[in-house]
Amino acid sequence: MKATACSISIFLAVLILGCDGKVPESADAKKIGSAPKQTVDKVVNETNKAVEQGEARTRDAIDGNK
Repeated sequence: MKATACSISIFLAVLILGCDGKVPESADAKKIGSAPKQTVDKVVNETNKAVEQGEARTRDAIDGNK
């Protein structure tokens, strides 16, 4: 019984490893996979805008004090 379970486990492992990179992705799967990257990109863009706005306000404040 143990030999059969071991053989099945090895067969499944080889089967899964053999499919690596060959499984087609659906459009929905690609969209879901890119969601974290889109979220990070959005946060980075918003942060850059906030930094630029802060720099502009600092320059305005310095220019106003001269």
